Amino acid sequence: MNCKEKGLAAGAWSLTDHGQMAEQKLKSKPHDLDAWETLIKEAQTTALIRGRMLFEKLVERFPTCGRFWRLYIEQEMNQHNYEEVEQLFQRCLLKVLSLDLWRCYINYIKDTKKSSEGYREKLVQAYEFALSHVGLDPCSGGIWLEYCSFVKTGEAQGTYAETQKVAAVRKIFQRALGVPLICVEQVWKEYNIFENEVDETLAKKLTEEYLRQYITMKRCCKEYDSFNRQLNKLAPAVPPQGSLQERMQLQLWKRYLTWEKSNPTRTDNKALLATKVMFAYKQCLLVYGYHPDVWHDALSYLENASKSASDRGVGNNCIDACAVYVHQYRIQV
Repeated sequence: MNCKEKGLAAGAWSLTDHGQMAEQKLKSKPHDLDAWETLIKEAQTTALIRGRMLFEKLVERFPTCGRFWRLYIEQEMNQHNYEEVEQLFQRCLLKVLSLDLWRCYINYIKDTKKSSEGYREKLVQAYEFALSHVGLDPCSGGIWLEYCSFVKTGEAQGTYAETQKVAAVRKIFQRALGVPLICVEQVWKEYNIFENEVDETLAKKLTEEYLRQYITMKRCCKEYDSFNRQLNKLAPAVPPQGSLQERMQLQLWKRYLTWEKSNPTRTDNKALLATKVMFAYKQCLLVYGYHPDVWHDALSYLENASKSASDRGVGNNCIDACAVYVHQYRIQV
């Protein structure tokens, strides 16, 4: 009996000895990442229907891993199964605030909609959609700069249209300068070039107006980069292992969370601060969703932020949004 026949007899998915060994390992260790990587490689080279079976098991086991969702989506994209791709995006995008996944979404719009009517409007909507969800990530600078470049290259018929385009590009740059992006220096450089190309006199006024904000974001960027370089945001969530690497990573995440809570950008907008902190918690929970202490800290922060907003007599959309987030995930901890 060959390995295919043995596999079918045993109810295995894999058709290889190596893959079937990985499946056996997962029966006792369902989160074993090496075993899953073995099966992923096989799924990427097998028939689409069979590969889809494995990817469904994968995202069921690791529902918050942006990389695994991206691999599944790219598998469908390679076969031009765009209806399936869009269904997958609907299942994961709003729950998995991973830059890896959201870049995949933007690239999908670029690659598949460019020949359709209203392509530029669709891509603008895609950029806005992405930035409204992951634009606070200090590593999202590439998306901000891509967006600026895309809008700048748009055709403008007439003075009014050109004025509107200039205003749109300016607004994107200025919004980007409100985030401590890793590439903030590049954003500032390109913003200066843009304004000077439009009007040198006005450029001097506007750049002076945003200089202080740029300096603040540059300082914040350096602070963030001190722990971000070692922070693994792509790791799948697994039950606590007690390993040294896990403890070190969790400490880095806690430094990041403490840093966000310290209000490094010195904003007076309490709702914005709460949104930034909860964005950091959401990203942490993508990786450490099985750790009750992280959930406890996040919910404690939410409770305090909600009480503070209530005491000030204002609403806080961030609180409601995060409550929905907790309900959607329902991760077993």
